[in-house]
Amino acid sequence: MDFNTFTINGITKIYDDRIICRINEKDKNENISLIQWLPFQFEFVFKVLKMSTSEKFPPRKYTMKQMGDILKDLFPNGLELDIDDENELKDIGLFKYNIKDEITPLNLGGFANFIPKTDINTAYIINPSNKDEKYFTKKDLINTNLY
Repeated sequence: MDFNTFTINGITKIYDDRIICRINEKDKNENISLIQWLPFQFEFVFKVLKMSTSEKFPPRKYTMKQMGDILKDLFPNGLELDIDDENELKDIGLFKYNIKDEITPLNLGGFANFIPKTDINTAYIINPSNKDEKYFTKKDLINTNLY
């Protein structure tokens, strides 16, 4: 399976229209993997750049892959956001902690403030800071042991 990647603030992650999950070996629960950009993170970047997150005609929101491709076309070497509020970057999971030689959640932008919810029909990713709910169908979810 091929994945696309994009770098924001020195943090490189996968972007895709699927949600990548991993199985926690301790409790066997399914967790959303931190190796991917989440919808509210790309939407935050688009907002900072004063770009629309939807097509004009027909009016519909861009998918994660579309947003990632747009960013990659505009910034092929990655993007550094000019935001002075360190707490805002930490809350959205875009703060670079500069921990060397180790892959940890902090190297992946920190612990973004989001709540994943799933039920039999739908999966949600909610960013509590703006109360927007991001919807994905169950068929968009994939299970993998990627960290």
